Amino acid sequence: MKGKLLSLCLVGFVGILMVSCKNEVEQLSGEYSYKISGSVVVDSVEARLNNENGVLRIIAKDKSDALLTFNMLGGDVYTTTAAISNKVMELTPFERIIVHNAKDYKISVSGQGDVVDENIILSLQYNGMSMDEDSVSLETKEIHFVGTKNK
Repeated sequence: MKGKLLSLCLVGFVGILMVSCKNEVEQLSGEYSYKISGSVVVDSVEARLNNENGVLRIIAKDKSDALLTFNMLGGDVYTTTAAISNKVMELTPFERIIVHNAKDYKISVSGQGDVVDENIILSLQYNGMSMDEDSVSLETKEIHFVGTKNK
């Protein structure tokens, strides 16, 4: 009887360990509320961007890569992938459109940063041009992304 009980407990313990042994990407998977703020240089003049809020969804692809979907509050949706290792996240560059001073800019976005507890803190780089005939340049001065895991 004691042997069966001990075996049952051991099997239960091993099962719990196997379920709780998620890799780093699986642990980060889920929904995050995010905010992006910062400034850019537009045609050699520094300008502040409007703050952006939304929901980030992280979906594990494998043990080191994730799919990221950004759903901007009242705005666009965009996606990219990210490599995650040792609590560092590196975004795969992607394109999106931002609006600044009533002009649309098509920009390339890249970034990297840290995962701290249930928070993602990234430094983003923007580089692009206006989508009108003027072709005004826009590039990063300082862009911050902060995401907090939703519970």
